[in-house]
Order: sequence, then C-alpha cells, then structure tokens
Amino acid sequence: MSCIDKPGNIIMSLLRLYCIIFVLSSVFLNEITAQHDLFNESWRWAHFTTESGLPSNNIYNIIETADSTPWALSDAGIAWYDGFQWINVPIVKSMLANYSGQISDYCRDSVIYYFGGICKGGKSDFSNILISDSSHIHNAVYLSGDTILVHVNNSLYYLNDNKLQPLDVSQKVTNGKVFKILRTKAGRVWVITKEGIYKWEESNWHLIFRTNGELPFPPYITENVNGVALIHIELPMKYRGLWQWLPDRQIVQRLEGTAEGIRNIAMAQSGDIVVVYHSGEVRTRSGLSWSTSPILQSKTKHVNDIFYRKNGDLVIATADGIHYFRASSSRWRVLRYGVPTTWEAVNEIVASRSGDIWFATGNGIVVESRDGTKKFITHIEKVPMVSVTGLAEDRDGSVWISSGGSFSGAYRWDGKRWKHFQIDNDSVETRFHKIRKDQNGNLWFLGISKLANLPEAQNPGAFMYDGKRFTLWGTEQGLIHGRVYAFAQGVDGALWFGTHLGICKWKDGEWKHWTKAQGLRTDHIFTLAVDKRNNVWFGHQVYGFGLGCIDSSGRVRYYTKTAGLINDFVWEVKADSQDVLWISTEGGLASFDRGVWSRFDENTGLHYSLLWPILPLGHEVYVGTRGQGAAILNRQESATAPPRIIIDKPIVDRQNVYLKWRAFSYHGEMSENEILTRCRLDDEAWSEWSKNHALNLDNCLSGDHNIFVEARGLFRDYIGEGSNAAFNVPPPLYLHPFILSSAVFVFLGLIIFTIVFVVRKRRHDSELRQRESKFHAVTEMTYSAIFICNENLSIIFSNSGMERLTGYSNIELQTMKATDLFSPEYRSAFIIKDRNYTKDIEVPHRAEFEILKKNNAKRYIDLSWGLVTFQGIPAIIGTAFDVTERKRAEIRIKALASELSSTEQRSRRTMAAFLHDKIGHALALSKMKVEALLQVSQQPIARQSAEEVHALLRDAIKTTRAFTFELSPPILYDLGLVPAIDWLIEELQKQQKISISLHKPISKFRLADEVRNVLFEGTRELLINSVKHGRAKVIDVSIARQDSMVTIVVRDDGAGFDVSRIDQVQTGHKSFGLYNLKERLKDINGRMEIESSPNAGTTVRLQAPSINQEGTSQ
Repeated sequence: MSCIDKPGNIIMSLLRLYCIIFVLSSVFLNEITAQHDLFNESWRWAHFTTESGLPSNNIYNIIETADSTPWALSDAGIAWYDGFQWINVPIVKSMLANYSGQISDYCRDSVIYYFGGICKGGKSDFSNILISDSSHIHNAVYLSGDTILVHVNNSLYYLNDNKLQPLDVSQKVTNGKVFKILRTKAGRVWVITKEGIYKWEESNWHLIFRTNGELPFPPYITENVNGVALIHIELPMKYRGLWQWLPDRQIVQRLEGTAEGIRNIAMAQSGDIVVVYHSGEVRTRSGLSWSTSPILQSKTKHVNDIFYRKNGDLVIATADGIHYFRASSSRWRVLRYGVPTTWEAVNEIVASRSGDIWFATGNGIVVESRDGTKKFITHIEKVPMVSVTGLAEDRDGSVWISSGGSFSGAYRWDGKRWKHFQIDNDSVETRFHKIRKDQNGNLWFLGISKLANLPEAQNPGAFMYDGKRFTLWGTEQGLIHGRVYAFAQGVDGALWFGTHLGICKWKDGEWKHWTKAQGLRTDHIFTLAVDKRNNVWFGHQVYGFGLGCIDSSGRVRYYTKTAGLINDFVWEVKADSQDVLWISTEGGLASFDRGVWSRFDENTGLHYSLLWPILPLGHEVYVGTRGQGAAILNRQESATAPPRIIIDKPIVDRQNVYLKWRAFSYHGEMSENEILTRCRLDDEAWSEWSKNHALNLDNCLSGDHNIFVEARGLFRDYIGEGSNAAFNVPPPLYLHPFILSSAVFVFLGLIIFTIVFVVRKRRHDSELRQRESKFHAVTEMTYSAIFICNENLSIIFSNSGMERLTGYSNIELQTMKATDLFSPEYRSAFIIKDRNYTKDIEVPHRAEFEILKKNNAKRYIDLSWGLVTFQGIPAIIGTAFDVTERKRAEIRIKALASELSSTEQRSRRTMAAFLHDKIGHALALSKMKVEALLQVSQQPIARQSAEEVHALLRDAIKTTRAFTFELSPPILYDLGLVPAIDWLIEELQKQQKISISLHKPISKFRLADEVRNVLFEGTRELLINSVKHGRAKVIDVSIARQDSMVTIVVRDDGAGFDVSRIDQVQTGHKSFGLYNLKERLKDINGRMEIESSPNAGTTVRLQAPSINQEGTSQ
C-alpha cells in the first residue's frame, strides 16, 4: 500500500495522481533550472592573476597539451599550470612584441610558439627554430609525430632539420591555395582554401565544408574531444552562420540562432556550446535550446580566448587574467522534490538493504530506488504523512516510520503493505521522534510528548521492540527524563540515551547520568553517537554550545568553532564505518577524523547550510536540509591535495626577523587571501588560524631556528603537511668573545663597586637627599624654558623659564597649544617636523623658530623636542633657549662676511691691475729691449744668452697674464658675466680638449657686483669639477633671465655623485667647494639645486637676483 489505501475510491485516486504529477513536474523543472543555474554556483569559479604566478593579467591565448597541462600566453611571457600555481618559462622578450603570436600544443608536454618566427619548448625553456628565410611564414602548427606544419606563401611545408620541405600530400588541394592553417584546442589541424575547409585525418586532407571557389572569411573553427566541430563564417553571405560538423554522420549542418558578430566559441565534450559576441553578449546552448547567463557574461569581459578542457572545465582568457569554471566537478548532488515547501524539509534518511534510499520529509516520504525512480507517499490508511521524523529498517528488512508531531504510534512497511503499531496506550499525546536500532537488531522508539515542554506534558520515555513486543524504558526504569531525543549503543554494549534533562547510560544493570553538574553546558540533548573508541558525541541543537564528547573515562569536553567545528549549533552526529564522525549544523556539514576537522559549507558547493539528518555511506554522504531537499557529498572529490606553502627567504636584521609565505590552493579552489594558515617557531605553540601570511619576530634569540607553516584547505586542516624554513639569528654584539671578556671585567668591577657602594650608602643617603633638593630647585629655577604637550600639541606642563620666555603665566600656557606661540610662518614647519618624528629616532628634533611673546614681541628660540610618556600618556617634551641675540649677531656676521667678500674682490682687482700695469708693462718693456738687442748683437755667446733671457721673459709675461686673469678677469668687470663665462669656456676647451656648449640669453641684464662675482666663481667651480672629478666629455652651459632672476644651468655627462654628501661636508672633503658655493648663494638671496646620482651625470642650477630698471636688486 503506498499513497492511497483504497484504489476503488475515485476521488482519492485522482488526488494521488495529482500529487504524483505535481511532484514529478516539479522535479523535472528543478533539474532544468539546475542546468541553467550551474554558472551561478560561485564555488565552481576560480580566478588566476599575476598573484597566482601568471606573468601578466593580459592573456592572449590558452591551450592544453597532451599531458593535460594548461598553458597561457600573455603580453609578458608564457606560463604553465602545475595544479597550484602558474610557472613562468624563460623566453626572449623580443618574441613577445607581436600580439598576433599564438601557442599550440606540440608532442607530449611541449608547445609551439609562433610570433613571426617559430620556437618550441617545454616546462623548462624555449628554443628558437632558425629558418633561413622566415619573412613569408604566416603560421606554424604541430601536425603529428615530430612534424611541424608551416604555412608559407599560400602553400604548406614541414620542418626538417630547421629547413622547410614541401608537403607532398594532396598538393593539388593545398599548393598555392592555402589561406589559413590552424590547430584546434582538441588537437586537430584544419586548412582553409577557396575551394573549402579541409581537415587532416588519416594522413590526408579531407574536405569538410565546400565553398566552391569562394573564400570563407573570417573562418573560426573549434571542436571538442569527440571531433564535433563548430565553423563560423561571416562571408560570403550565403555561407554566413554557425555550422556544426558531425563526424559520425559525416555531415555539416547550420545551427539555429544568431551567428553575426561572434568573437569566441567553445564546445564541451557533452555538446554544450558557449558563444561570445563582439557586443559583449554571451549565449549558451544545451541540447537544442539557447539561453543567456549574466554570470558567464561578467566573466567574459575583454575576452581573448575560451575553450573547454578535456575534463569538461571551461577556461576563459581575458585582459584581467584567467577565469576557470569547474564544470566537471560532481562534488555535490542535490535532490529536490518540488517547490520549497514542507516536501523540501528532510527530517531523516535511511538506506535499506535493497539499496533504496528513504527520505522522511515534512510532507511525506520519498523512496528513491537504485534505478533512479522515485515513489512519493503522502497518506497511509487515509492518515496524512505530515512531519515524518523517524525512519529505520529492522532485522527483517521492514521499514518503520514515525512522527514527532503528527500521527501517533508507528507504521511498518513489510514490502507489501503498511501496518500501524500504537506502541503506547496514549494515542493523543505520545509521539515518537526517532527510531534507532541497536547491535542486536532491536528497534528503539524514542518517545516525546506532543505538548512539548508544558508542565502537564506526559513524556513516555523510550520503547524497545525485539520483534515481538514493546518494552518501556522510562523514568521509573532509570531515565532522567521521559522526553528522549537520541539513542546509541557503545562498543562495550552500554546503552546511551539523550534526553531533555541530560545523558543517561545503562550498563550491566546500572544507570549513570550526566547533567550540568557533570560538565554539560546545557541539559537538552538532541543528538548522540558512539564511535569505535567508545567516545560518546552529542549536540544541543539550537543552544549553540558546539559538539560535546564524553570520553571513556567519563570526562566531558567540548569542541567549538574556534577548534575547527564549522558551526556551534549541532543537529545531528553520526559515526561511519571508518570511524569518521559527521556533524550537521546550522552552518553546514563537518567531519572529524582522528583529530582533523573538515568543513563543507556553501563555499564548497553545498546549496543550503541549515542541515539535519546524515546518512554516511561508502563514497557518499547524504545530508538532509531544513527546506531545500537533500544534498549528496562525493567524498572522493573532497579529498584534495593540501595547499602549497612557499616560504620566502627570511629577512634577518640583527635580532629581528621578518617572515613571509604564500599559499596556493589546489586548482584555485580558494584565492590566496582566503586561505587560513598558522605558524609555529621551533617548539613553541601554534598560532591561531589567520589570513595573515607574514610574521614579525622582534628580539629573537640568537642561533638556528625553524619556522613551520600549515594551511587550512577548502575542506580540512592539513595537520603535519605544511612547509618549514630554517634561518639563523647571529648573536648580539655583546656576546662576541672580545666583548664578553670585557663584560666579565666590567662585571667584576661592578661587584667591587657595589661593595663599596653598600659600605658608603648610609653616609651618602643624606647627601643624596640634599642633592635631590638642590637639583629640584635648579630645575625649577633654570633659565631654560621647559614644556610638555600632548599629541594634540596642547600644553599640559610648563616651568617658570617658560613664563619668562613667553610672558604668559602657567595657567595661560595650559590653555594654549604649542603652535600658538610660534609666528604664523613657522607653525606649519613645526607641525611637519613633528609628524615626521618617531620614537625610533635616537636624537630628538632640534630647530630654530621665531615666537611671539604675550606683548607681541618677536624672539628667536633654539628648540629641542622629543617623545616621552607623561602621566601614562604619549607626550612631547620641549626645551627652549632664547637665541635672539645670537641670531642678530649672525645677521651682523653675514653682513661682515659680505663686506669681506667685496673687499677680497677689490683686493684681487687691485693686485691684478698692479700685475698688469706695473709688472706686466715692465716685463713687456724688457722683452722689447732684449728683442732690440737680438737685432744688433753679432756675437754668438751674447746672442745665445739674449735668446734665453727672451724666452724667460716671454714665459713670465704669459704666467703674469694668466695669474692676472685668475685673480680677477678684466673681462668680467669690463664686459660683464656672459662674456666672462664665454671666455672661461674658451680657455677650458683649449686646455682640456673637451666639448662645452654655451646658450646665451637674448636680452641683456644687470647684476650687482657681488652677485656677478659669485655667479662667475660658481660657474668656474662647476666647470672645473665636471672636468676634474666628473671626467665629463660633454658639458652644456645655459644662461637665462626670468622673473628678475638669473639662472645658470651646467649639465655634464660625467660620473655623478651622491647629492646627500653636500650637506654632510667635513673639513677636507671634496664636496666642500659646492657646500661653500651653496652658502655664498644664500648670502645673496640665491640658491643652488643639484640633480645627480652615481654614473648618471650631474645637473646644477644656480639662481641669483638681477637688478631691475630702477637699479635695485630683486
């Protein structure tokens, strides 16, 4: 008897027929919907980018070799996938310049890369195939064996010892007629000619699509591993469309649907088709119907290539990486029985010895046979099967059902008919929540009251059925409470009961109870199981206390989410034949196998995470949901490899160590930033699971260390399957032998000093107190201004020196910020300096600022400040000295230095004039006298002496003239700065034989004498440095005037230098000249800018004010 007890009743028969038709139609619709929703299952998608090892995110082409290895071509290189990460293969960068390049599979695990030239390679490297004339090569593909087919000048050739040889096969078809050759992702070669499209089969070309002299354009061909091909043609118009080649029928047929604007096509082994259009639209074809998928469309933006792998997975190469769709995965199967109603709430699952699976649901019973047929039971003897919660098979193979909320008693199906058993005399209140079987084959009916937990509820207890009669086990027999939810028998024969008020154990005629007093977190026990080690596992359903365990010693402990459990609301616990514990929760399914947790939630493909009953079988686990049918886990697919952990080389900086590692999941099941890892240093405790893949070790002990890292995969924790790295921390300086021996002597000295100190301590105590008193007085009375402010720069302490310096009282100061005391133009400078200060800086900040006193008088201060902790908060302490008089003295010193420079220039001019007018004229006159003497002298000896004197005078005149120009070039004062620099360049070119170019300003300008002298001397210093130190070959000098400023730029191609050395100049350093020039420019309101680095040349820019039309310096 199934749905209707009386077949003669027409009305009930029609009702049964309606139910069956409704359910079956719902199932059919559900299966169709599931196919369309496959792309919406986010767990099937993986995204590979440069973070996964790809050389670039812009992927042009992707293929699969004969050994099932994926290969990708990007604009930055070629890489292959090892199941965890993409491995780059070294390749010459010049080969990547051509976007039209493409890769195709070669024999075994190798590939061919065509880029205008041809190269082949494998997982280690690529080698270029040298061909004498490759200018006319259009493409190259792998044909068979070791043969590479090459398309040259509309004909086909093959490579033999790097030489092109004509392909003799079917030359009538191919010679001079080939428009294009290609190798599909399925590994077959096609040729396009004007006569048609040919395919290489059985060592010959076979015509597949005849075009009768009209060239198909642009041809796009893809095929699956079965040889079924899709051919897309745009022109000529009569052939426009998407055509399908069926090899078993040897026909080409046009497919219905839009064929214009197709960009990419992929076809699976099953015949499913994905078409990507230039418009961005994506259409899929399954069977005979076309549909769209918004999710798939979002993955194909900027697509370059797409294909189905041999295993059925879809691979999409785009400009933002590779999108991988695991279409082949059968990790989860879903059984749905209708629309989301009570049919979809599965309360119990049982497998019968005949192989049928029985499902107890909220609206009836579903029996799924081994052949896939389903039987739906909605009524038994006119009783509606609502809220069926109990299912069990007895020793005879009969199936029993019960309900914890609707009908009373239980029903038994013996294979022919249903029979009702009342079990308890109270048919109104007593219901049976579950049916369990013990090791002897006896059935246990777990009774509860229909009135739930009301005070008047009469909970009956449990009833044991031995095949003949029912025996009551209630509170009078020893149960702690009559509301029984769970039952299990241990390996030692003990009977365990889970009740509303705790756990009960019966063994050898004795009872033992566990309640809150014995360690339970709550007394309500909803599920219970015993493993082969006699551990009792239990859950509290909706109370969220996790998974409890009573070990063989009777001790209670709990496992929660922090320990690895997927969710703390446990509804069912089952131990399978391999002693793996399975736990259903409100957050998914979990398993516990010898200390290792596995988790199965919506991220792994589970469609609904609110679970209840579990049925673990050999290679599958059935689990019922509370509203979305049943799910079946494929245990083999969940046994994936552990994530690969790669630990970077540890960075050791004295006693500090920085560790970083990367984690790659198997086939991209999880992105790197989703993988949880934990680490352990040496024998220390493991860290918490975290998504942070780095570790900073401060003050690490010296010596050898090991870091161990383990990962948590998509399903489980991989304990003991991680990675480790060794590193050494050198001992600190004080542990070196020399330092250590010195420390010993110091330590001995300290001991002696301590003895002396103890002896003299009492005598010095009073003196110390006196000194402290004096020190406090000095601190308070010091003339230095001391203040402390918080992180907001609000003053929280100041001494009397601060009052004297600012004119404000302490009370007034503590209502102000430190920046309120600065002149407006100095406030931002102080804030910037303070923000850049950290505790790592050993020397405090020190700078000079201008402040405003209370009476608005301006004073200059020398301020030192640093970070401290004051009254338990971070603070800034500052010490200030009044340096107003020193600043004024500096101004006077600058004025004197300027005057001294002017005096020096005047002295140089006076000395130069003296050398020129006096000594120079005297030497010139002497030279003329000697020349006259040479004209009249006839004696050889006298003439020889006169010639020697003449040579000496000539050299003296030359030296005097050069020294005159060195002291003060007359051209600088007579003609100005630009002609003087022009003369200087000309002289250097004569002396050094180098190229110096000068760019002069168009208009003339005036300069103050001091400005002119500084710019000339500076230019000379820069030119000499370029030649002497920079060893420059080419120097460029430009002079310009803009906005009343004169700018001189000197550029050279010399050795360059570190610019920072100028500000660190010391006496005798070779950068002193530049430092002095920089200071002199500051004195005349100018500045110097330097751009240089080692081996990169030098550019120096000098700027100084010119004189305006009124004759004043700008």
